[in-house]
Amino acid sequence: MAFTAIEVLTAVTIIAVLAGGAFYLFRGTVKMSETGTKMMDYHQRAQKIIMRLTRDIKEASYIKPDSPALITQDKIAALTVSPETQKIEIVKQKPDFTQTPSGPSKHVAYTEETITYKVEPIAGSSDYKLLRKEGNNPEETVAMNIAELLFYRIEGETQVAAGAPKIYGAGPKTVYINLKMIVPTASTNQAVKGYPIEFKTAVAVRGCQL
Repeated sequence: MAFTAIEVLTAVTIIAVLAGGAFYLFRGTVKMSETGTKMMDYHQRAQKIIMRLTRDIKEASYIKPDSPALITQDKIAALTVSPETQKIEIVKQKPDFTQTPSGPSKHVAYTEETITYKVEPIAGSSDYKLLRKEGNNPEETVAMNIAELLFYRIEGETQVAAGAPKIYGAGPKTVYINLKMIVPTASTNQAVKGYPIEFKTAVAVRGCQL
């Protein structure tokens, strides 16, 4: 028996509806997969930035004064992007054991090398880039598309008011790092810029100052 025109049209309509639903479901799944891949990529990039900074800070002999800023506990909440929080200068002292110790204290001869990290805005963008310079070597770009990166240190003792108990911080040998990145989204909503991911850590200098 043959199908009537109405039956054929009904069947085509049902198939089209089911196919359209399957297509939208598939497209949504693809978008979720792409977003997840981007999130993983940005997490890995953030971890690499933190690891690079952590390695250099741990191996340093000392940190230069005011780079980054040394603040009191009550100033943490008010920290913003500024020259004092966008730069860190650490110094590595490399002993030269081929030379005989000299001077009254018989100090070992050594050379100093300064490593500078600084955060600069990207032209035509609201994002920042992280630059690194070691000694006389050319400046290198460590990372791009950073939403925010702050460096600071907390004083060892803070007394908010006269007679109040002291609040103890980590001191000048510990650097706090706040890193924020925005994972871009395909949303057409201009108010939605992306998914923020944030890392906060503290790194202490373990080197010995000669």
